[in-house]
Amino acid sequence: MYHIIMLFFALIFSPFNLAQAKSESETVADTIIYSVTDEDFSFVKDSIESAITSKGYSIRGRLHISGMLERTQKVMKIKTPLYTDATVVEFCSASLSHAMTQLHPANITACPLTISLYTLMNQPERIQIAFRKPRLAGDAKALTQKIESIFHSIIKEAVFD
Repeated sequence: MYHIIMLFFALIFSPFNLAQAKSESETVADTIIYSVTDEDFSFVKDSIESAITSKGYSIRGRLHISGMLERTQKVMKIKTPLYTDATVVEFCSASLSHAMTQLHPANITACPLTISLYTLMNQPERIQIAFRKPRLAGDAKALTQKIESIFHSIIKEAVFD
């Protein structure tokens, strides 16, 4: 049994059955970051994608950020790369898109939802799984909480179940 440290839930410890993986989370600005160790990056990415589709959401795209940064680092005069691997998975559903935009047309900027996965050069054994807390216009408190809960449930299913 391992524990996930939920800093944004007043440091309450919750047991999870992890196969050799250890995890914790933190909040930085409006970004929630889970850290997972002792797992393979591709396995975690595939598990995130599987959890997204198992909940009925469509994956709209995969952005291979580490590849783009690697290709452009010389032109940008970056000497030391930051990431070993970095991928952003975009997803959404018609029902969420309609719910968000019905609250306020500007909420179209929240689609698609994204989950980022990355490993840092100086911590290649630690996979970071991150998402931004939604910031929706209009009377969006309930929907904002629902979307944040969706993010947490995807990550929990992918990494902790």
